[in-house]
Amino acid sequence: MSKITAVATVCAVPALAILILIATSPNGVTPPHIPDGSFTGLIPPWPVFKVAVKINSFFATAARVTTPPDVAALELATAWWKSEVVYGLGYNGIFDLVASRSMTCHDVATELDLQEFVVCQYMEAGVQLHVMEKNDSSEHDSSTYSLTPVGDMYLKDNLHSFLMMINEETRDAWRGASTEVIKSGKVSGFEASFGGKDFWTYHNARPEKSAQFDRAMKSLGGGATGAMISDWKPSREDIMFCDIGGGLGHVLAHVLEHYPRMRGMVLDQPESAKRANEYLKERGLSNRAEAVGGSFFDPFPEKFSECDVYHIRHIIHDWPDAENVLILKNIKESAASAPTKSKKSVAVVDQVIDTGASPAMEQSKRLMSINMVASNPYGSRERTVSEHEELFTAAGFSGAKDIKVTSLRTIQTLLEAEI
Repeated sequence: MSKITAVATVCAVPALAILILIATSPNGVTPPHIPDGSFTGLIPPWPVFKVAVKINSFFATAARVTTPPDVAALELATAWWKSEVVYGLGYNGIFDLVASRSMTCHDVATELDLQEFVVCQYMEAGVQLHVMEKNDSSEHDSSTYSLTPVGDMYLKDNLHSFLMMINEETRDAWRGASTEVIKSGKVSGFEASFGGKDFWTYHNARPEKSAQFDRAMKSLGGGATGAMISDWKPSREDIMFCDIGGGLGHVLAHVLEHYPRMRGMVLDQPESAKRANEYLKERGLSNRAEAVGGSFFDPFPEKFSECDVYHIRHIIHDWPDAENVLILKNIKESAASAPTKSKKSVAVVDQVIDTGASPAMEQSKRLMSINMVASNPYGSRERTVSEHEELFTAAGFSGAKDIKVTSLRTIQTLLEAEI
């Protein structure tokens, strides 16, 4: 074989693989209206997504197999250092200040009344973690810092609240899971670390923490919501879309903005429902949407019998099996009480495990499952499709054995079953 033929063969193999990925990619869904600022703009075309995932997996694997075991072990042992640096930069307002203009670490420390020596150490570490970039100057101590696109994600209108939440009480809950729950069971890592108080009781007693949680969930919703709108097709464009445990109403708002004939409701705790109604009003949707205070562990308000789709995102993974069956039975009873009989479904969006996603995504799902063990009642976890089927069956859903699995261009998967 000549050198030219060998090179051509080497180049042809990845090219053929890319063509196969493109040819086997889904088409996605185009909603009737795409408003300005739509989260669908965050979602790449299916062929681009599939190719990018494969390339990322290739280089991640190459990095893993070429890293010496001692180096890999040290990186794992000190992985929390990275998160702590990012937390420190966010907690002290450094990200938001530097976002306004490039600044020296001296000026940052002066403006925020912090210790210059420590601030400069954290900002230098931020450069190494690629959340900041350093603009070198020929003058001593006059180099300025600015944010990278990753650093931008930690601003207060992005992932700031999630960064705070996951590195405060949640960190302690993980330690409780690692040292107490793994031996005793029965309670969550959160309860083991906070005097027997569960996550929800603790947050309900602290309005600032409850609001932080709502903001954190909202900040995580952009990519998942954009992916759902881009890949899930409702049965009709004028359905009643109900978001159970829908927090601030951000998912409902974005769905309705893409479907002008659709109506919707949110069911959540009274304080969250109050904030959700304010948010829906700000979005100009109060004529088509409302939030109602209540618990999904209690029978649903009568008006929820109008729902065509009961959407539950990041709820199933929060609870053990018995509590999930209760939630799903309440959905079934609500649907059954409708004055007119029509097909109704539940749409679950979670980090469903073992779906054939990339190794990096499956790893993240497993870590999220431990996060559920740490933060939520004992038995909470991410689940497989078959485990969701068991829950639907226990709740008496007619479509429990015929779950429609919709792959999304993100880490979540959408499971839909007829009630």
